[in-house]
Amino acid sequence: MASMLHRRHLPACGARRIVGDRRAASALEFALLTPVLMLMLTGIVQFGAIYILQNNMQNVAREVSLRLATGDLVLDGARAWAVERLPVHIDRYGVEVAQNDGMFDVAVTAPLDQAVPLDPLGFFRTGTLTARATAREVQL
Repeated sequence: MASMLHRRHLPACGARRIVGDRRAASALEFALLTPVLMLMLTGIVQFGAIYILQNNMQNVAREVSLRLATGDLVLDGARAWAVERLPVHIDRYGVEVAQNDGMFDVAVTAPLDQAVPLDPLGFFRTGTLTARATAREVQL
């Protein structure tokens, strides 16, 4: 009984007040989790940008090979036609067109460092995205 009276009437020390105070717990949790959540969000944005560009490149490669196969497009104008239809935020597309035995092979490449809008950790400084398509020449 004496110890309870003693604890109740003595002023609480500063350490006991800080340890017992739960108001700052959410601020501390927020400060610890924010960098992790921001990295996850950045990764989602990076993956989305790469996925969209790869999809666009694949569609353009397929379209060029089909147009070449049907005669709607000539070999000399294929590269310019493809670059016109690709996203403009990348300035170094590579478009290679080859014709072998009635087959048109089209390869579209883009540097990976230009495909990603933000790359704080530098994961995408090197590498290329490549899309390929092949179509057989048809006589209409």
